[in-house]
Amino acid sequence: MTNNDGSGVGHSRVEGTATALSGATFLLLRHPDVHRQVVKEVRDAFVAETDMTAANMAGKLPFLDAVLNESMRLYPPVAITLPRRVPEGGEILDGRFVPAGYTVGVNHLACYRSELNFEDPDAFRPNAGSSTARPRRANLRKRYRTMSAIHRRRFRF
Repeated sequence: MTNNDGSGVGHSRVEGTATALSGATFLLLRHPDVHRQVVKEVRDAFVAETDMTAANMAGKLPFLDAVLNESMRLYPPVAITLPRRVPEGGEILDGRFVPAGYTVGVNHLACYRSELNFEDPDAFRPNAGSSTARPRRANLRKRYRTMSAIHRRRFRF
């Protein structure tokens, strides 16, 4: 947490797509069984390489989608905390009062690797039935969406 004096929030330029794909490639190479399942799903879904267009892929590769989501959970391509400025009047965050004008954020890697949020958080276990890894709470994804909406409404970007 830093005061909003312009000196505490740094943004590095990171290529998110390359980071996400590097993490996914690393995990697929470390887990040949998952790699085989992704290859089978892709080959079963398309007859020819020319059939693999963005429009044709939508909704056809649920396991690959789960692998990419799980990869981004383990290796988040966002290097910053996506800072939010505390609004006028301050805000109670995690039981503590934070004055207006401060910049706050949550580190993605810490959030995604926390046992408070995920069972066995360091394990790579893509699940085609869910777009997130085994959340500890069934409504974790819903909670993230709710928090995101609150941040958009209450905190300035």
